[in-house]
Amino acid sequence: MKKISSRYAILVLACVIAWVINAPGSVFALGEYNGVWVGVDTISIPGYGSFDETTGTVIFQKDENELFIYDPLLPSLRLIRSGSQWVLPSPMWVDFSGDQVYLASVAITFQGESHLTGSITLQMEGVSATATLNHSKYSCQTLNNGATLSGLSGGEDSVRCYEINLPADATDLNLRTWGGAGDCDLYLIYHRPDFDEYLSENAGNKEEITVAAPHAGRWYVILYGFSSYSGLNLNGSYVGASSRPRPTAMPWIPLLLLDE
Repeated sequence: MKKISSRYAILVLACVIAWVINAPGSVFALGEYNGVWVGVDTISIPGYGSFDETTGTVIFQKDENELFIYDPLLPSLRLIRSGSQWVLPSPMWVDFSGDQVYLASVAITFQGESHLTGSITLQMEGVSATATLNHSKYSCQTLNNGATLSGLSGGEDSVRCYEINLPADATDLNLRTWGGAGDCDLYLIYHRPDFDEYLSENAGNKEEITVAAPHAGRWYVILYGFSSYSGLNLNGSYVGASSRPRPTAMPWIPLLLLDE
């Protein structure tokens, strides 16, 4: 979700998927990994040194042996359980902004309910990179239909997470921000594959996303501080069966049968 320059794209790519995690003895309920995770990745490239980058990702656990991870820079990745780790089943090529990137390995382990660490190895155009990750799970506040939150603020690179849950008949999902000062960007991501994502990255705080026919279920609403911002308003709404107008009843008009 972070905006990055093209010259750092390959370096950021290393951290986006980079996770080797150990959760010794931890037992998790199905779906307990699900959510938004944000943290710092340390990317290392021989001859280029290393640097840290803040990134965010979404995790969806399908069952006890399979989960998916997603970052806006890459397609979703399927990982399988291997002991206490979750690993990429086999090396694979993925598309990154039109370029082919070779993911040699990905492995993650959860260090408790809200912390993970990890590593990844990848190659792109002859350049190899490794990365390590420390991510924390964000607690996402529920955003009720039609509700407006006011006076929101955050620093540069800050992340605020909300979730809005849609019934099966929901239409016209709308998220918007306005007011205050600074520059906050708005992201909307579905909680499971294919992780439909929408974004609004205007200058300033006036952002809006509308989805005419959204999937039912949980959507994550992310406020990202492109620069520091304050005094922001956030509104989320959708149209459901209870809020749709009833069709106007037609008055009964008797049929007149006329003899010629």
